[in-house]
Amino acid sequence: MRETQWQRKELNMTKVLPFVNKITVQIAWGSDRDENNIKEYTFDSREEYQGFMRGVDESNGWLDYATIGDGETFETIEEWREYYE
Repeated sequence: MRETQWQRKELNMTKVLPFVNKITVQIAWGSDRDENNIKEYTFDSREEYQGFMRGVDESNGWLDYATIGDGETFETIEEWREYYE
């Protein structure tokens, strides 16, 4: 079974999450790499974040995405932008 992007980040998040009240992640939706498609999501708990990310992973294959934020695929939008230039 293929390891998902969310599963790879789960270990990193366990190091970060105990120290924060809210969890925020930005997602660059789509394969066209349009910065206007970056959306921010905030969660009150680790469980909410995990449930959301499982849904995002399930949608992969139907559309593309990259996560942006602490412990995510890209730490900043600038890092995301440089990767796809």
